Parts: sequence; C-alpha cells; structure tokens
Amino acid sequence: MSQEPKAGPKPVDIKVGANIRARRRALHISQEALATSLNLTFQQVQKYENGTNRVSASALFIIAKSLNCTVRDLFAGCDEESETANEVEEVAAVKEMPTNWLIHARAVDRRNPRLLDKLASLSQDTLVKIEGIADAILNATQPEAA
Repeated sequence: MSQEPKAGPKPVDIKVGANIRARRRALHISQEALATSLNLTFQQVQKYENGTNRVSASALFIIAKSLNCTVRDLFAGCDEESETANEVEEVAAVKEMPTNWLIHARAVDRRNPRLLDKLASLSQDTLVKIEGIADAILNATQPEAA
C-alpha cells in the first residue's frame, strides 16, 4: 500500500501566517513575547508564521486578540475578490465615522502596510509636525464652502 506524498502548506495557511508575522512586527512584538502570551513556544509561532503548521480556530481567535485585530484581518488577501469588497466597505466606513481611529488605521495599513510601522517609531514632536502637514494638505484640497 503506497502513501500519497505529503502535500506542502496550503496558500491560505501561508497567507494567514504571513499576516500574523506582519501584524506582530508592526506592533514590535517578538515571536517569544507572542508565544508567551499564547502559552506556546516561539518555535510554534514560527511554524504558524511560515505556514508550516495550520492555526486552529481557537488559536486564531486568541492570536487575533493578542495582536489587537480581528480574525478576519488575519485572512486579509486570502481571497482577492472579497478583499476588494472589504476595502470598499472600510473606506465607506472611514468616511461615515471620521473619528474612529481604528478604522482609519486599518484602511491606511491595507494601502501602505509599512506606513504605520514607520509612524510608530517617530517622536511625538515629529508626529505633531506631520499632523500639521496633513492638515495643510487637507485644507488645500478641500473645496471652499459657498
């Protein structure tokens, strides 16, 4: 009786793992720290991030909570058609709820994943200057009230 060769990781497992890694890095959390919060070894986290081991539903839920995101966020990019629909929904939500910083952050992170990471490393004084520049750009591009 011959056995089928073991299939490698599925694309969705690789993408979910990559999203876990990207989110962890964006938050400046080490594999060791994430593993400790999950009561796992860093090797297990590494296997999740590489797509070598599939992440169970319960582990996905706990990882999402540890990374301050949703399980849905960890599946971002797994289905390009629905991903595009999700981005449209998020952009609409941002326009409807301009004071909700988390929706803003998610929309920015999807369009430019490195931007939030870079902003997080800047000093408060630099962030205040960037905010002033952003205000000036918004004021210059907004139509004048009649």
